Amino acid sequence: MADDASPSLVARLSHVNLAIRDEQASRYFYVGLLGLEEVWRMPQPQPGLWLRIGTKQIHLLRPVDDAELPPQRILDRTPMAPHLAFSVDSVKQVAARLEAAGVPVVFSEFMEGQAFFTDPSGNILEIIEDGDSAED
Repeated sequence: MADDASPSLVARLSHVNLAIRDEQASRYFYVGLLGLEEVWRMPQPQPGLWLRIGTKQIHLLRPVDDAELPPQRILDRTPMAPHLAFSVDSVKQVAARLEAAGVPVVFSEFMEGQAFFTDPSGNILEIIEDGDSAED
């Protein structure tokens, strides 16, 4: 365990990378449905896109090895698995938009103001009303 008095060697989060199956489906989902901003991406051999949310980025890249892709899944309850969480003003409003586009949403069985869904590649995502939606 780290000594509480030692300074952190890590200053802040730069970006998160998720493996995707299809660049266009991911663009529609993240930019079209969720409203994230697509930004310039450094040239790379694999397809993908970079997104900005606040001052942070999410990189969506098609891996060279299909074994790196997330499993395709349909959520039927609150997942206890790795996921990316987004702060939102209204979980019900975002969930309604997703459901209208055919994306199944599972509301948390543990707390109000929290829901889960998957992107077109099978990555688990969370939306939560945690009071931090105005920050990074």
